[in-house]
Amino acid sequence: MYPWLLVGQIERAATGQTKKTLRWEVPALRAGLNPPLENLFQAFSVGGGAGIVTKNGTLVFPVKAVTKEGKEVSLVMYSSDPEENWRLSRGMSAGGCVDPAVVEWGSGRLLMMASCEEGHRSVYESGDMGETWTEALGTLSRVWGNSPERDGSGVQGGFVAATIEERNVMLVTLPAHSTAKTNGQLHLWLTDAAHVVDVGPVSDASKHAAGSALLHTGGKDLISLQELYSVVGDAVGVFDGIYLARLTDMAERVKSVVRAWREADSNLPMACTQPVKSAAGKGDCGVPMPTAGLVGFLSGTVAGGQWKDEYLGVNATVRGVARTASNGLTFNGGGAGAEWPVGRQGQNQRFHFANYNFTLVATVSIDAVPTGGRGIPVMGARLSGEGEGTILLGLSCAADGWEVTFNGVKTMQGVPWRS
Repeated sequence: MYPWLLVGQIERAATGQTKKTLRWEVPALRAGLNPPLENLFQAFSVGGGAGIVTKNGTLVFPVKAVTKEGKEVSLVMYSSDPEENWRLSRGMSAGGCVDPAVVEWGSGRLLMMASCEEGHRSVYESGDMGETWTEALGTLSRVWGNSPERDGSGVQGGFVAATIEERNVMLVTLPAHSTAKTNGQLHLWLTDAAHVVDVGPVSDASKHAAGSALLHTGGKDLISLQELYSVVGDAVGVFDGIYLARLTDMAERVKSVVRAWREADSNLPMACTQPVKSAAGKGDCGVPMPTAGLVGFLSGTVAGGQWKDEYLGVNATVRGVARTASNGLTFNGGGAGAEWPVGRQGQNQRFHFANYNFTLVATVSIDAVPTGGRGIPVMGARLSGEGEGTILLGLSCAADGWEVTFNGVKTMQGVPWRS
């Protein structure tokens, strides 16, 4: 019922040798948790990621337990005096969310990622060492799926916090599948809790990747521990082994992404939401672009029919005739425009937060007032899945002013160009 605490000592290498030995001491901590485990759970099981040491010196381990009602949950145990006293967090994940991993994000704030039976990774945050957990629905929770169809349970993933290029970030390793029949290959992801970038694959493409862990030394070293299986046809074969991979090239790629973020940040002050004319006739920025909570930014980069996200996240697909303009695109003709996918991203949905709340900002210049009785769509959001194609929120330009559509119904027409 109670966990064991094993402490290892790294012994010095013998004279003339470079290899060192790790010697494990006698297991301890068979009892003494506060609160006692038997008060809350019927079992305590394996399935937690690596432990961390917080900025104030607290040792924290993610753990998995089974409640009195038989539900598997994730939580943490922690101690500032590991050999004498341990505490178990009173808060826990929703039932069915297991294989937790934990990082410290900010000062005294914990983020816990767990694989949930509904088919996604839930991310929980706590500012009181796990006494209470809140699902981070507005940022990272439910971004990563466990399978191409986003159903079923997943595996243990790597999850670490780091400071790279003077920016606080998190690194994640999880299997990605291009189709249901392909073997999963580990991918490295980078996020600062707003932007999410798939840095690329980090495991053998001919093997099926399962559990993984990450280590970032604080210097140049980024190391991945990987559980791999052989592949027989379309099926997963036998256990192939545990592999240790030094991700030197990926570490450099991570740095380049962070530098791209910094460049995008520096370019934002030049963007406007409401250009105005100065006395000299030049365009000035009447309202600066809001940046708090900014997730993606489309400007003037286009390639291969894709309008590139300046933060290297999710690109928009260009339709019809378009040409580059200052910090944007010019669309010509009927049906021309761009679509920024949200629910159509497959296994991993980096804009999943839009299912709960989002703000879409666009700077639009209209060359001529439309003629006829039908408005020209300017911007909006459509539903996917059930209710496919229904305009959830839309803004159109008509001859007599703006038209507003909500949930497929025009709610306002002839709204003056300027109020």
